[in-house]
Amino acid sequence: MQGADPAVLQLGRKLANAGLDRIAAQRKVRDAYQQRLGCGVQPLRYVIVASGNIYEDVVQARVAARQGADIIAVIRSTGQSLLDYVPEGATTEGFGGTFATQDNFRLMRAALDEVGEELGRCIRLCNYASGLCMPEIACMGAFERLDMMLNDALYGILFRDINMRRTLCDQRVSRRLSALAGLVINTGEDNYLTTADAIEALWAEHMQRKIGILGACTGDDAHTVGIDAILNVKGCHGEKGQEAYKCFEVKNLGAQVSNDTLLQAAREFEADAILVSQVVTQKDCHRSNLAALIDLAEAEGLRAGITYVCGGPRLSHAIALELGSDAGFGAGTTPTDVASFLVQAVVAGR
Repeated sequence: MQGADPAVLQLGRKLANAGLDRIAAQRKVRDAYQQRLGCGVQPLRYVIVASGNIYEDVVQARVAARQGADIIAVIRSTGQSLLDYVPEGATTEGFGGTFATQDNFRLMRAALDEVGEELGRCIRLCNYASGLCMPEIACMGAFERLDMMLNDALYGILFRDINMRRTLCDQRVSRRLSALAGLVINTGEDNYLTTADAIEALWAEHMQRKIGILGACTGDDAHTVGIDAILNVKGCHGEKGQEAYKCFEVKNLGAQVSNDTLLQAAREFEADAILVSQVVTQKDCHRSNLAALIDLAEAEGLRAGITYVCGGPRLSHAIALELGSDAGFGAGTTPTDVASFLVQAVVAGR
């Protein structure tokens, strides 16, 4: 920089290097945290909080995470994209959102780390760097270990009439900072693939045929509501069932199917995945029945190459693994949860 005071330049380099070292250190913390806890099954569930009060946002974020959210996005207060400075401190009054400040980032990060430890999986944190002050917000996000940043110059150009040259330069700097910090950079919520689209896209990229899914309630269990909700077109919880996906070929055997009959059908159907519903649990009959299914599958040479999934109100992923299955789903499971797992499991096992 021609004409600049050497002492100022030296101090500037010292401060910049200290900041870069801090970003690198925080990235290592995030990488270790995600490696230890894992980040959930994709596609990830993205939930927005926007009360205006960071302390209320923290409460909402914890509840959302406990209900299955994988990503918490904190919407900024209306008009912050036009502020040519970043507010300071923890804020309690926003309009249509909560101000992006370093203290607010720190509070939400701590809350999500705490609930992540409780749940045994990482809960990602997302904020917004668009409009003015993109580099400053990206730097704060890197310092406070955010995981994602909505970072888009076009927002400011199209909707806030911000000078194009400035905002494109800001975008370049902010994206380089986010990349250095290991943040996922998204260009706008409208560009998110819908969950079903993401599942279909993964299948189309890796498979040349449909995935065969065979479902049943086994043993003496006659309660088909759960398996029907997951498999049938109409689905549940506002989501379509597996029959609605073009990547699946689905066959539902219904209720009170013996393990012998199920495996014989799996051989004839050339199933890639078997879904077993168990609602009746008296005397742990669901556990003994599921364990017996896996034993029989191994004896008949039908364990390898088939993904075994069980579901029911008294089942969990941990119990399923204990009983020899590949995955388990409990109360509150949606058709998309199962579809996502199935496509990823079958693609991984090709």
